[in-house]
Amino acid sequence: MNFPICESDAFEKVLCDSCKQKLSSGIISSGDVASSELLAELSKTFPIQDVDFVQSVDLDETRLLVCRGSIGSLIGKEGKVVSEISKRFGKRVRIVEQSKSIKKTVQDLVGKARVLGVNELHTVQGVRYKIILSKKDGQKIGYPLPELSKAIQTITRQPCTIELD
Repeated sequence: MNFPICESDAFEKVLCDSCKQKLSSGIISSGDVASSELLAELSKTFPIQDVDFVQSVDLDETRLLVCRGSIGSLIGKEGKVVSEISKRFGKRVRIVEQSKSIKKTVQDLVGKARVLGVNELHTVQGVRYKIILSKKDGQKIGYPLPELSKAIQTITRQPCTIELD
C-alpha cells in the first residue's frame, strides 16, 4: 500500500523532514496524514492489498478516501474495513476511486444518483468542469451541492460547477 507520506512515517506515526515540508507547504493535508496512519495501522489487522491511498477530503459529515487500485480491500468483506475506518474517525467514510475519467470519479462520489454529463470547459482562467446531475435523483446525492463541489474541486484540482437537470 502506498501513502501520500512515507510508508515508514505512516507506520511509525512520526513525520520525517520531507513529509513535514509537504504538510507545511500544503501538498498534503493533516487529513492525509491521519488517514495514512490509520490505514497503515489497519493493514496489520485486515488484508488491505493492491490499493494506493491518494488523498483524504473532509466534508462536514463525511470523510472521502481517494484511492487507486483494488479499492474493494478498503471496503472489506461485508464492509468491515470501511466500518472500522468510520468508527475510528467518528464520521461516515466513503471510498472513492481516482480515475482518469472525471465522470467515473463523480459517479463514485454521488453513488446511485445519475451523472448526466461532465463537460470540460476551457476558459481564459484555465480548465473548469460543469457537472450535470439528474434533478430526479437529488435526494440520492448524499451531500449538499456546495460540499460535493468542494470535494470534486479538491480531487480534480480544477474548479467546477454543479447543475441539476
